[in-house]
Amino acid sequence: MKRSIQCLKKILPVPETPVENVGDWDAVEERLGSKLPQDYKNFISLYGSGEISEWITVFTPFTTQNGIDLFGIGFGILSHYREYYPEPHPRHFPYTVYPKPGGLLTWGMTRDGDEFFWRTNGRPDRWDVVVHDRGMIEFYPTEGLTFGEYLLALLKCDSDVPLSDAARANLEDHGLTFEPFSAN
Repeated sequence: MKRSIQCLKKILPVPETPVENVGDWDAVEERLGSKLPQDYKNFISLYGSGEISEWITVFTPFTTQNGIDLFGIGFGILSHYREYYPEPHPRHFPYTVYPKPGGLLTWGMTRDGDEFFWRTNGRPDRWDVVVHDRGMIEFYPTEGLTFGEYLLALLKCDSDVPLSDAARANLEDHGLTFEPFSAN
C-alpha cells in the first residue's frame, strides 16, 4: 500500500463496512485504456464509494450510481471539456483531455462542483493532480502531488494545496469523516 494512503488512514477513519470497493481492476483499466494510480486503487479498496467530510466525492469504477461513477460522471465531465475546448485554451482550459497524451482525467469533485483531475503524464503512479475551482473559474496544478499525496495534504489543511475557500471551510466545519454511500 502506498505510504500516502497509510498516512491517510491515520487521519480519515476507514468505514467498517465500505461499499462498492471491490471489483475487477484489470477490466476497469482495459475499459479506460490505461493503468490507474496504485494510491487511487488502494483508496477505493479501503474506503469504497462515499463522501469525505460531507463535501468531497472520489469517483469509483465499481458503481453505476449517478454522480459517483468514474465512467459515468467522470467521463461526462471530460466530454464537456472535449466539446467546448477541443484544443487547449490559454486562459479558460490550458490542458488537453484524456485520452490525449498528458490529458486530464477526472477522479472526483466537491458538492460545489469543484473538480479533481489527474494530469496523465508519464507513469500513472506519478500523475499529478489538477484542481478546477468553479467559483474562480481557474485550474490549479499541484505540480507533482499524486492523488494520495494531494488528499493527505488537503486533509491536513495544508494551505498551499489548491481548493476553493468554500470547500476548505466545509472541511474545517465538519472535521475529517468518511460516510459511505448506500450500495446501489
